[in-house]
Amino acid sequence: MQIEIPVKYYGQVSGTHATSIATARATSTGFANNTAHVGQLRITTPVALYGVYRIFLSFDTSILQDALVSQVNLRMQCNTDNSATNFNVQIVEQDWSASDPITNGNRETVYDACLAAASSILWRSTSGISLNTDYDSANLTTSRIAKNGITYFSLRSSRDKAANTPTGLEDIFLTNIRLVVQTTTFMTPQVIFI
Repeated sequence: MQIEIPVKYYGQVSGTHATSIATARATSTGFANNTAHVGQLRITTPVALYGVYRIFLSFDTSILQDALVSQVNLRMQCNTDNSATNFNVQIVEQDWSASDPITNGNRETVYDACLAAASSILWRSTSGISLNTDYDSANLTTSRIAKNGITYFSLRSSRDKAANTPTGLEDIFLTNIRLVVQTTTFMTPQVIFI
């Protein structure tokens, strides 16, 4: 059985700096709810700016409390592709529940942890991406799914992780974000009459 779970929360934390990509990568400067912008950029007009954008997602997976989960994938669409330089969108299995909801006071914690995570799972490359088309990620770790609550992830650019300096636009906007769960059994609640 396949279950699609819509995103509960999505937002971005960004880091910007006029002259230093290292500073933009290491220090957050803002956050925005209901925005799914990932990647990095360098612009020179109207002002010089380096920008780094990481996405934070949560899903209410409590519907799965009695399910035996066999496979989980992240399904998303790109609705704006600014990637003059292509990159891989990496999914970080980051539990940022201690910073939920994200605020100006805790945004740095989630921003830094997203970059620091050593491992990631590929959603897809921006090379050859079609707009408004569903793409599924590689398989996520099934044991991370919080079957009695909320499951958390973050997204980053492979070039952000590798500390590559952008020379132009290398960012995309995502939409229609869902968690696709395959279950081999799905127990239904039983009512016992005495």
